[in-house]
Amino acid sequence: VDFKKKIYTWAHCVPNTYLPSSGIFSACSSLEWVINNLFKELPKGERYNIFNKMAEECDYKANEVYFCPVMSGGSYVDVSPDMKGGFMNIDLATTKDQIARATLEGIALELNLSLKALSSITTLANQILFVGGGAESSVWLDIFANVFNKEITKGKNSRNAATIGAAALAFVGLNIWKDYSMLKKVSGNVNTHLPNNETVEFYKEKMKKFIKVCEAHAQIYKYCK
Repeated sequence: VDFKKKIYTWAHCVPNTYLPSSGIFSACSSLEWVINNLFKELPKGERYNIFNKMAEECDYKANEVYFCPVMSGGSYVDVSPDMKGGFMNIDLATTKDQIARATLEGIALELNLSLKALSSITTLANQILFVGGGAESSVWLDIFANVFNKEITKGKNSRNAATIGAAALAFVGLNIWKDYSMLKKVSGNVNTHLPNNETVEFYKEKMKKFIKVCEAHAQIYKYCK
């Protein structure tokens, strides 16, 4: 019971409507940190596209680099609230393609901890809608599909999802819309990324190793502080 109280925030959005939520403190902000500091030589206008291409070209089965994206302290799904992030298992043969892939994988694996926590008290659909700038990365959506073992869909207005959602709440509240069915027309799905059974199994094993890596990071913090 205490664990469930710890991992959940119940947000009261509209009368008699509650949403269970779970997340981490640094997902896309960790991605931005990596790109701005380790890939800053890439041209600004094409930086994200090139980064995604590098991650896509990396052989995921041969990539043993791990990224712990806890750059703003541990969340409720982490070992310690004071832990730090970083890369693990780097050697002289490590390439930037591997760093790029590990970054996207690490954030997906970390968010999978939140997904598992959320699924422990509520039923989740097999299809998950992705919005925001991260939804523009096809390779990242493929990674999420296989790490989550869920269908990942992208809406046609993914970058404006928060604005559209706020407007929908207002429209329903003011009786301009009778319900939220109009959202399907405004934010229809563009494409769906499906999990691959073989890749899902690979990431299940990598998830176990990732948890060990995060636990090691928590121990390292104790020695460094």
